[in-house]
Amino acid sequence: MSKSLLVFLKYKDEKPVLKSILGEGEILWSGKNGFEIIGDGKEEWEQVFLIKYPSAISFRNAVEKYNEIDLSNIKIISIKLFSSVKAKLMKFLMKRIFSKMPAKFYQVDKIDYDQLNSPILPTKEQLTRLLSKDIDQPVMMLNLMKYFESAKYPEDYSGKPNSNVSGKKAYNRYGKGVMRVLAKLGGTMEHLGEVKASIIGDIDKEWDAFGLVRYPSRKSFQKMFTLRSKTEENEAIHRDAGLEKTRVIALYPD
Repeated sequence: MSKSLLVFLKYKDEKPVLKSILGEGEILWSGKNGFEIIGDGKEEWEQVFLIKYPSAISFRNAVEKYNEIDLSNIKIISIKLFSSVKAKLMKFLMKRIFSKMPAKFYQVDKIDYDQLNSPILPTKEQLTRLLSKDIDQPVMMLNLMKYFESAKYPEDYSGKPNSNVSGKKAYNRYGKGVMRVLAKLGGTMEHLGEVKASIIGDIDKEWDAFGLVRYPSRKSFQKMFTLRSKTEENEAIHRDAGLEKTRVIALYPD
């Protein structure tokens, strides 16, 4: 069974020859000059790779090689990607169906930064950094998510489920609406999967899910925060009820 690694790298003086480390791995995606757009803002990476390995043996050999190289910093996370069939279906739906559906959103004139005052949303400073240059260039958003075990809806929320639901299920209600907004903005979900384990770096931080989203421009990402849904499924309350924490890193696609 194939396995995948999400590899974050920060180099010292020279880049190691990736081919000597890669082994039998296939690079599915790579990005550069990454910085944290959601989170505490401390994470910055020169390059990030999503690498697929054909077997458990080749996967283990690669991890050992990464442990041996001389780097300023490294983080490796084991990923179980959705099947290629499911990934292709998702891209088809976004491009051919969601993007052509009647608009169910309205746009506000500007971002209300008070509404973004949350550990699972970008700060004003982080958004300003993202938009400080190259606003028309494509950008990739690498998402790491951890769900609450049980969704935490407000007691006075009228749409609160009658029985306990998982944080994942609550967040997925929000995610369905986000996919439609993303499609309207010309974005695509490039890769999606489960996080299995942190292998190198941040061992004490375990994540549940991984997503890699492509926006046609940095400006289009900003528009995500000026759109409001007219439908319940995209209300942020489901996001807040389901998501315990998240990290989002903005990267230039290679």
